[in-house]
Amino acid sequence: MSLSSNTSGEFRPPSIDQFWQLYSFSESGLIEKGGHGSVFSGVRLADKTPVAVKVIHSGKVPHWDMVADRWLIPREVACLEKVANVEGVIRLLDWFCIGTGPEFVIVMERPNNAEDLLEFYNRRPGKFDESLARNLFSQLVKAVQGCHQTGVLHCDIKEEDILINRETKSLKLIDFGLADYLVPGKINNNFVGTTTCAPPEWFTTHQYDGVKAEIWAIGVLFFRLITGNDHPFKSFEKVFSGELDLGNAQLPPQFEDLIRKCLAPNPHDRISLENMLCHPWANPSSEENTESSNNQQN
Repeated sequence: MSLSSNTSGEFRPPSIDQFWQLYSFSESGLIEKGGHGSVFSGVRLADKTPVAVKVIHSGKVPHWDMVADRWLIPREVACLEKVANVEGVIRLLDWFCIGTGPEFVIVMERPNNAEDLLEFYNRRPGKFDESLARNLFSQLVKAVQGCHQTGVLHCDIKEEDILINRETKSLKLIDFGLADYLVPGKINNNFVGTTTCAPPEWFTTHQYDGVKAEIWAIGVLFFRLITGNDHPFKSFEKVFSGELDLGNAQLPPQFEDLIRKCLAPNPHDRISLENMLCHPWANPSSEENTESSNNQQN
């Protein structure tokens, strides 16, 4: 249901009564309970399609948007609308207002055979499948890149906010509860994500660029998945010395190079999303093509 949907000539948020005509869920179907809302398994009544129903708690919304100069809606709803056609992002199906607000119900797709990335890797302790890691990395970077192209920052990239299909290994970025608009060049001074994924510039200056922060978060995420360590660095001092906490992990040199470029302490030195996808580890064919071209020139 679009933010601009309008059947009477004046925008009016769809009501919870309309929700019950189209969908069904019960509190016994709780999937996850978080700081900003609870997610339940439900169904679309017309065709029994599985859906995820998120009930947003009153007073827990970090950002609000005004629609039609009158109605307040969670920015999560507006951001999900903007990324609706981005591959690798959970799809918004509907949203509804409970009474006069500020509680809302969001209806999203519920992929089959899916679990979050943390659960997926916890079932595979100590196993480094480089091909799978490369596949997931590329999917995530492309999804984040797509969000940025629509003007949206996810703001909380972590294992629990990524669903993976156990059979196809396809990935979905979920939970836009902390999402915000991407304003090029904007310096943020309020960090709303998970602090273990916060970039070092936030701790030193309490300022950060949203895009650079998400690149750092991707580096932290994949380092943790591959090594099993809680964080790439044992201490804050190690961040600036570049001493990664590898533990007993033996990382492929190209993967380590990519992670180091994601985790550059100076945000201006951090690799871009575009270059992440072109990096020899993420895209081995690019290196092969370069070597082939060099051989032909020789």
